[in-house]
Amino acid sequence: MNTDIFMIYNSINMPYHTGSKSVSKKSSNPKPKKTVSKAISIKKELTKSQMDKLKEMRKSHTKKHVDEMVKLLKQGKSFKVAHDMAVKKVGK
Repeated sequence: MNTDIFMIYNSINMPYHTGSKSVSKKSSNPKPKKTVSKAISIKKELTKSQMDKLKEMRKSHTKKHVDEMVKLLKQGKSFKVAHDMAVKKVGK
């Protein structure tokens, strides 16, 4: 009777090591990656106050800088953010 209990105990609690197959962690059907569209859509027109500020800026900034700011403002960026980005991209 002791042998029967010992055999049952070992078969339940002991891991089975022989004949194990290694399983690769990569699945054969990987999930498709989500792609993000990088299209830039122009959302809005410039407000009167933005146009007034740009009119003053034209005196001290290049046409490239002002054009870049207009593009960024139409995308919905704030005036300060658009100005900082235009300075980094095209200079003053």
